[in-house]
Amino acid sequence: ALICNLVDADLLLILTDIDGLYDRDPRQDPEARLIPLIETNDPVLQKAPGRRAGTLGRGGMVTKMQAVKKVAAAGIPSLIANGLTPGILDAAFSAGDVGTLFVPQAQKLKSRQYWLAYNVTPQGAILVDQGARQALVRHKKSLLPAGIVEVFGGFRKGAPVHLVDPEGRPFAMGLTNYSARDINRIKGRQSQEIAQALGHKDYDEVIHRDNLVIFPEI
Repeated sequence: ALICNLVDADLLLILTDIDGLYDRDPRQDPEARLIPLIETNDPVLQKAPGRRAGTLGRGGMVTKMQAVKKVAAAGIPSLIANGLTPGILDAAFSAGDVGTLFVPQAQKLKSRQYWLAYNVTPQGAILVDQGARQALVRHKKSLLPAGIVEVFGGFRKGAPVHLVDPEGRPFAMGLTNYSARDINRIKGRQSQEIAQALGHKDYDEVIHRDNLVIFPEI
C-alpha cells in the first residue's frame, strides 16, 4: 500500500479468495450480498465483516481494509476481487463488473501528513478526553495540555506519538513539543500554567496542528 503512494499508482488491486466486500460474512450467510462500489468514508466499513482469515491469505478482510485505508488517504482507489476467477486481471483493468471498488475520499492527505500517518513509528501515546478529541477532529485545533488525561512511554521532545481517545482507540499521530516527563507535569492544566509547572514555556500547545494528522476512518 505504501508503494502505491510512492509511485503515484492509479489503482491498488487486491486479489483474494472471495469476490470482494460483502454486507455479511459469506462464509456464514449464503444470502450475503456483494457490495460492488463503496466510498472509503462510508460508515458501513466500520461494520465490515470478514475478520476471519481467508484460506489463501492471512488476516482476512481486516488487513485488506487497512491497505485500502492507506491508499485512500493518498487519493488512490482500490479493488478487491477474487484471484481464482479466470480472466480476473483482464476484467479488472478493463473496468469489468468484478469485485468491490473503493472510491477514495475527496481530499487526500498532504505528503507530510501521509508520512506522519503511515511512515513513522510511534514512540508513545497520549490519552485525551472527549472534548480534546472533538476539538482536534472536528475543529482542526492543536492539542493543549488541558485535554490530556494520561501519557504512555518515555519519549523525548519532538517524538511521534499516537493520540488515543477515551475508548482506547488511536485516532491521530503527532509530533510533541514537550517530552513525556514534561507532559505528565502539565497534563490537565491551562496553557498559561505551563511556565509555573515547568519553570519555562516553549509552546502553548503540546502538539501543534501543523504537526498532527487525523487518521482517515475505515
